[in-house]
Amino acid sequence: MVESINDMKSLNEAPHNIEAEQAILSAIIINNRSYERVSEFLQAGDFSEKVHATIFEACERLIAKGHLVDPITLKNYFEQKGELESIGGFEFLVQLSDAGVSAIHAADYGRIVHDKSMRRKLIEIGQDITHSAYSEGVETPATAQIEIAEKKLFDLASIGEVEGGFERLGESLLKTLKNTEEAFKSDGSITGVSTGLKDLDDKTGGMHPSDLVIVAARPGMGKTVLALNLAFSAANEVAQGRAPQILNGPACLFSLEMSSDQLAGRILSSQAEIGAHKMRTGTVTEEEFSKLTQYARALNDMPLYLDDTPGISVPAIRTRCRRLKRQHGGLSMIVIDYIQLLSSPGGQKSENRVQELSE
Repeated sequence: MVESINDMKSLNEAPHNIEAEQAILSAIIINNRSYERVSEFLQAGDFSEKVHATIFEACERLIAKGHLVDPITLKNYFEQKGELESIGGFEFLVQLSDAGVSAIHAADYGRIVHDKSMRRKLIEIGQDITHSAYSEGVETPATAQIEIAEKKLFDLASIGEVEGGFERLGESLLKTLKNTEEAFKSDGSITGVSTGLKDLDDKTGGMHPSDLVIVAARPGMGKTVLALNLAFSAANEVAQGRAPQILNGPACLFSLEMSSDQLAGRILSSQAEIGAHKMRTGTVTEEEFSKLTQYARALNDMPLYLDDTPGISVPAIRTRCRRLKRQHGGLSMIVIDYIQLLSSPGGQKSENRVQELSE
């Protein structure tokens, strides 16, 4: 039972700020508009003290129903639930309302509480990682645990992004005009990354952020060649400084069927216009070999990364792409060849292959 605002149970085992938590509750009770300043990023679970979380949740529910939040309405709410004494009684609610916290500072206090909550979750993730590392198992090798740990950290970072929300139409229109301007300056209709295929670019305007493109055809129809050309074209656009700023990063290709040197050989063969069969059998002329060497030097710094890990999983791909994006500040394209060879998330095989591929 909470007896006073300053007489609270100490939580020495984890980061917390009791005063900031109480300040938010006080601001909301005094001025219900304060809730709007923290509602986008703050949740009841962010409070370290259970009593504070319970009161904040009550405020959320009452405000959502259009009801006034003050000591009297909260008293009635908790009495109906039989929880008034457990949250410190009517006296504690009155003390919160008498604290006189301004609504102007509610967001500042909210971010303090949110930051402490993030730190507690970070500690919890660290403990989970340590526990998992001690638990050896065939289904969860060390590499899989690393991928899981990175995903948890990324998810936590995403939760921590408190900025965002609506965007005024005028701001969106400015972005549209900027994309159109870039296309106009490039003497074409390409606002994304060029595929290297003019007819396809004319239809799509290039590849754009968030696009998911699936290439399907019968075996032996050239799907891998097309995928490789798309990745190379994206990387070349970046290398030549023609890629849009939002897509100004390396391209990466995950090949689950061909080795990276085989893919590199195809790229070199295509650019030097020398048959891949001649390269494999060593029947190139001295002049052709010199040409291959020149092109290999020219392509050395091409921002294209190849990964030929067999049976790689989606979480592993996600992890490696995030790492590559952090290192270079962005990604222009991700190509996977091909979906059917991907491992199921978590390494678990499904009896239904269709469901497995859908997942």
